[in-house]
Amino acid sequence: MLRTIRDAGPLARTEIAEQTGLAAGAVTSLVANLSDLGLVRATGTRPNPGVAGRPRSPVEFDGTTAAVVGAHVDVRSVTVLAADLGGRELYRRTVEHAAGPGDHAAVVACLGAEIGAASGAARQAGARPVAVALAIAGVVVTGSGVVSLAPILQWRDVPLAGLVRDELRGLDAEAAALPILLDNDANLSALAEHRALPAAVARQDVVVVSGYVGVGAGVIVDGRIFRGAGGGAGEAGHLSVDSGGTLCWCGRRGCLEAVGAPPVLLAEAGIDPAGPSVRPAADGDPADALALAVAELVRSAQRRDPRTLRVLDTLAGQLADTAVILTTVLGSETVLLGGHYAALAPWLLPRVREALAELRGVGVYRNVEARGGLLGAAAPVWGAAALATDLVLDDPASAGPAESDPA
Repeated sequence: MLRTIRDAGPLARTEIAEQTGLAAGAVTSLVANLSDLGLVRATGTRPNPGVAGRPRSPVEFDGTTAAVVGAHVDVRSVTVLAADLGGRELYRRTVEHAAGPGDHAAVVACLGAEIGAASGAARQAGARPVAVALAIAGVVVTGSGVVSLAPILQWRDVPLAGLVRDELRGLDAEAAALPILLDNDANLSALAEHRALPAAVARQDVVVVSGYVGVGAGVIVDGRIFRGAGGGAGEAGHLSVDSGGTLCWCGRRGCLEAVGAPPVLLAEAGIDPAGPSVRPAADGDPADALALAVAELVRSAQRRDPRTLRVLDTLAGQLADTAVILTTVLGSETVLLGGHYAALAPWLLPRVREALAELRGVGVYRNVEARGGLLGAAAPVWGAAALATDLVLDDPASAGPAESDPA
């Protein structure tokens, strides 16, 4: 019901009953509960045309009183975001976690400190934190809170959600009591990119191929994340796009992750993330070396550097093959290039679109389109925030009661 009010409000109680199929008495009770939670507010009254009796008293969604915290764990850094339920950013910061391979303790300590800081910033902005979600480059069994495998971090069977909760107990007891969700970063990138699509082009079935330190794909079916058995759906990084290519950590040759991940592209283009050609961030942020190096790769392509253009042309062909495979298997309406691939989309999309156009002879693929993602490397943390927001929309009671104003 809360989604209905958010998407179609302001609505009178009779209109909510009509749109949801709920009984009028149930709607009245639920609206009162949502008001107590601070999630809806009255908007005054309006006439009830053609009907005698009291005027209607519509309610609308109030996204300003509650906030969610999203976090993205990468191989070198943690990004944490606080946003209210309406999507207004209240806090965002990226910090290096200084963890070595297999060292989850340093990551957990960093997450605890930053989630605590984000929660505090939300409270200062007048929005009480109600849920936390974590995005990680690894396989997550749905609902378990456990990272079963994260090769880039060299983690196996790490109960990340529980460890973060334990860390928060000593830092922010209120945040420690919140629901803590966990999902794969490619899934959450897809969720965020899907939500960011303009209404005019929004589709319900989307696949997002994202390049970060590794490569993954997130699949959206009927507007929801499709995770598959064991949470492993969308592992496009392990589609072989070059049978004679580099040996991947998984044991196969030519996986997209092994031959086309952004760090591989930089090496092939001769760009060192720590080199003098990579411009430092204006705010001195030390934890965004990969994004800064990709920006240098973009500048090199804009200068039409032959070496860079060859690297990008090869990647474009690999992504075109990947897009065709994913489209024919999943029947997606839209293929998005996300993560750091979004910045490279001008050089990648022509080949991808050309390959998808060749499928048009098969009627069901006639309208498949390819686009660059809108959120770039920020997609995972916004996807984490979206996942936490969905929890509250689906189960408003998880938000807990609104704090009373002091007398």
